[in-house]
Amino acid sequence: MIEWLKKAGIFPKSGLIFHSSFCLGHLFDGQEQMTDQQLALEAINEAQHILEDYLRPRPHNNERVLDRLVEVLERPDLVVAVSRLQQRSSFSEGE
Repeated sequence: MIEWLKKAGIFPKSGLIFHSSFCLGHLFDGQEQMTDQQLALEAINEAQHILEDYLRPRPHNNERVLDRLVEVLERPDLVVAVSRLQQRSSFSEGE
């Protein structure tokens, strides 16, 4: 089951499982739940590492680079977290 979750992008490296608009809170490595901001920052960090690797002077498979970026930026937990952050931001601006 965990392998399927990893392939689906629902089981991130941190060991937390996220689903829909709430965290199921399953902890596998004793770490606390990540906040939406932490998830977003982790994804940005991963994407930056992929781009840094791409910018190294050597041959690259451009399609694979894009695939790796999509894998990071389209993870279901991240999409939900960013959506919540955007909703909070829109709500704050309306006040």
